[in-house]
This record gives sequence, structure tokens and C-alpha cells, in this order.
Amino acid sequence: MAQSPNNAVVDSFERVGIDASTDEATPDELVQDKVEQWERLPEDRKGVVVQALLERNRAGIDEFLAALHEAVSRRIEEITVLPLHGTALQASSVTEAVTLLYGYDEAASQTNFERYEIRVLFRNKNEITGRFDDKPSAIEFLETYRE
Repeated sequence: MAQSPNNAVVDSFERVGIDASTDEATPDELVQDKVEQWERLPEDRKGVVVQALLERNRAGIDEFLAALHEAVSRRIEEITVLPLHGTALQASSVTEAVTLLYGYDEAASQTNFERYEIRVLFRNKNEITGRFDDKPSAIEFLETYRE
């Protein structure tokens, strides 16, 4: 069973002889004394606390790093704008896709305009697809992905 964050902190500081336990009733002077004990520790002893905290929180750190990797890798690779009466318009950024939409003339087509289909493909291979009956809605969708 995982330790509570507070217990992990207290246990980690105990490795270097500091009682890091506190609660709402702990006097400020006692808290200040604990801070000063930490500040007086040599760097190598502070490293012991850091390593203990890392060991005790490895699962949470790994989870955070995985989420960070997902967020960072979720960069746009390609945006496909498909007016459903014409040829697909390809863009590599939101700005380029919005420019394509502003320049696209639905009325110039030989057939009736049906809708826009937009596919946003991310580097991590996730994708989001949207279907829009008008240009303002398509642009609003794209704007939510502007970096």
C-alpha cells in the first residue's frame, strides 16, 4: 500500500535526523526551527532526503512523467481540411489551416457545398475529427488547437 505524501516526507527527513512532522497546532517557532535544521544540512545530507523522496514517490513521479510526455508529444503533425464538394486542403499548422479556410470560396464549386471535415493528426498518432456546416464553426474548432 502506498504511503501518504505526508508520511513519505516525514520518513524521508527522519533519515537525516529531522522531525518534519507538523500539524495546524504546531507553533511557528518549532516550524522555523525545523526549516533551519534543513538549511544547516550539508548538501550531501540533503541529497539523502531527495533520494528518499524520489524512492517513496516513484509511482507518482512515473505517472507524472508519462502524462507530461503525452502532453508534449501531442503536437500537431498535420491538419486536413476537406470541403465536401472539392479537393482536400492540407495544412501543417492551425494558422495555415485557418488561412486556407479564409481563402476558400465555397461558391466557386460546380456542386453544392455540403460541409467541412477537419482531421487533426498529432505526432503521437492520436487524431480528432470534426464536421462543420459552416466556415465560422470550422475556424472556431481549429482555434481551440492553436499553440
